[in-house]
Amino acid sequence: YIDFKLGDDEEPMELSFKDLFKMQVVQKIDLFLESNPNTRIVIVPSPNDAHHPSVFPQSPFNFHELFEDFVENVERIRRQVTLVSNPSMFKINEVVFGITTTDIVKHMGPEDTTRVQTGRKGALFSRLPAHLWNQHSFYPMFPPAKNSVYDINQMEHVAMKVKPDVLILSSIFNPVALEM
Repeated sequence: YIDFKLGDDEEPMELSFKDLFKMQVVQKIDLFLESNPNTRIVIVPSPNDAHHPSVFPQSPFNFHELFEDFVENVERIRRQVTLVSNPSMFKINEVVFGITTTDIVKHMGPEDTTRVQTGRKGALFSRLPAHLWNQHSFYPMFPPAKNSVYDINQMEHVAMKVKPDVLILSSIFNPVALEM
């Protein structure tokens, strides 16, 4: 639990990280979706979440725990919000998306030997994501990075059953868009 103040004049409240997430994220999602009825949101957990198990791969958030008893129109939220695992693959229309919030690019960077072999210094951020596509895996490293929270007993959950049309990777590095 943490002490949280809504304003300068307010007394601190003791909140769990889950309660804080509901107040700061779920409430904003609810307000946004209320005024945007044709919008859909996909929520993916992250190993950095303070209120969700951090071992990768991760199960999706629990809809009941996140939304029930907190939002007024639960049916609207059910229609507009999709909770997926980390990593996950889903289809929007005919486009297949692959997504992970584990920073695999950061994990693979120190292990990259391509630059040494070829003498090329650039193109790191186009080479590293290509490993995911080529190896059909959201975590194509073995052994896992030292600072990772990867459960190697769950390797089947990081396999890409099909090659995604769009691959979304979360990273501490600057955003890039690549065509593979």
